[in-house]
Amino acid sequence: MKAVHSLAEVISTFGTSFDQSPAATPYIQKTLRAIRNCRTAVMGGHVDVCSNTACKHVHISYNSCRNRHCPTCQSTQKERWLTTMQYRTFPVSYFHCVFTIPHEFNGLCMRYPKLMYDLLFKVVWACLDGFSKHPQYGIVKTGMTAVLHTWGQNLSLHPHLHCIIPAGGLSKNKHWKHLKGSKSINKKNKAFLFPMEQLKASYKSKFMAALRKLIKLRLIEQQEPGFLNYVYSKEWVVYAKSPFGGAQQVIEYLGRYTHKVAISNHRIQKVDLNGVQFAYKDYTNKGKTKSMTLAGEEFLRRFSQHILPPGYTKIRHFGLHAGTNQHVMDELHQELYHKVREPKLKETWQEIAFKKTGYVEAQCPKCSQNTLQTVGVWHTNKPPPDKYKYLIMNI
Repeated sequence: MKAVHSLAEVISTFGTSFDQSPAATPYIQKTLRAIRNCRTAVMGGHVDVCSNTACKHVHISYNSCRNRHCPTCQSTQKERWLTTMQYRTFPVSYFHCVFTIPHEFNGLCMRYPKLMYDLLFKVVWACLDGFSKHPQYGIVKTGMTAVLHTWGQNLSLHPHLHCIIPAGGLSKNKHWKHLKGSKSINKKNKAFLFPMEQLKASYKSKFMAALRKLIKLRLIEQQEPGFLNYVYSKEWVVYAKSPFGGAQQVIEYLGRYTHKVAISNHRIQKVDLNGVQFAYKDYTNKGKTKSMTLAGEEFLRRFSQHILPPGYTKIRHFGLHAGTNQHVMDELHQELYHKVREPKLKETWQEIAFKKTGYVEAQCPKCSQNTLQTVGVWHTNKPPPDKYKYLIMNI
């Protein structure tokens, strides 16, 4: 079902006034502008005409902005990622674990997003890799895929990592070793691969030690006396879910998180001069769905907190999941599946669209025949040529 309102509509309504605020840096403005112009004539497009003589329908298609923060541009990228992930996972059980940063560090995350988020990735992998190599488990190498999220349901800053970890890894003799977490676990048993309390303690101590080092190196400013000790004394949220049944299941599950943006168009309920009303889940009240209304400028300020630095990689693969270990993955696949892995194929967006929705690019929306033919194109950031304008106006 098509959304009634969109993020692009919010930007069109309040973007000009938001541009006057300190939060609207040139990079933020550029990103919001791309989302606003997505799939409009400004982005360029092409004109198709149905060759069916009984139809002759004219169809205009506008280009997408392809910005990773745009809620309308993620479906194809997500499907491509899911296909790629089939070559980074194993036919074993997987665990989903979430590591959060205390909200007291939100100010640092806003001022030093790259440093703080890099620190989160680095520390989480150091913890999981270190536990797996403990003599108790006898694993030489395991893997992890982690996805960075920075938002809460109400668009507040809430940095956390969604991680998937295989229930095993390479042993000293370079064969796959299943760990205890790969066994069938009763739903009432929330066991994880590693002891959760020890994992929490390790994560907290490593994160704080690394943060203190950044402060000592003057990459981050000195904090108020007692601040770091206060945050360290708090309970840090780390939790794990019961294991998945297999690789395909975990891939589909993680796909819910990989290409999400801070808010989807379907959650926006109302946009007018008074502000923006949107739906959110209140997890302090059993996940009950509620509505919140914010001034348009405040809505865009909150959304802008989740626009990542230019070129920042928010999905990262470690250990056996890393691209440099593809040859190891091939060998393990043969060991576990007892057959050679098929080569990875890159699907076009047309193939993805047909597989998921049955959409055919050449299908005429009026007569439903595969008779659409492209008769002209225009380029990004230029208005449509005069010879196409009369066609657009008469659609």
